[in-house]
Amino acid sequence: MTGCCPLKQSERGFTLLELMMVIGIIAVILTFAIPNFRPALDDARLEQAVQQLEADLMYARQLARTEQTASEVVFSSAGYEIKIDDCVIKTQTLASGTQWDPVDPVPSSLSFGSDGSPGVTDAAIWLKGADGTRARVTVYGGTGRVEVVY
Repeated sequence: MTGCCPLKQSERGFTLLELMMVIGIIAVILTFAIPNFRPALDDARLEQAVQQLEADLMYARQLARTEQTASEVVFSSAGYEIKIDDCVIKTQTLASGTQWDPVDPVPSSLSFGSDGSPGVTDAAIWLKGADGTRARVTVYGGTGRVEVVY
């Protein structure tokens, strides 16, 4: 066979020692990376729950205006429901690892009139993540505007 040369022993691939060293380096890197991943995951779950609540409160307000009838968001320990005329439109459970903050209890319900105005002056709803981080969703009574503060 002309033009072909057999591979030398050193050119055939990786040795077992080289593979073990790479696996060892990856293991050391993961040892430092994994503990830092959990707080980021807890923060993401809290942020997701807060954004979902904000969107659903705005949806309940818009639904009241569109349907020209009062809508209500009823809170429970596991989540909340959006209702119109005692008919449940949507049920939402809180994201895993999040809960209503017991320091500032959540109201039993929030209602929006047929013009979209809330039935309260101002309402603050606090959520707490698994790591104790808190976030607030506020519905302003005068305008019905929904605001999130982390």
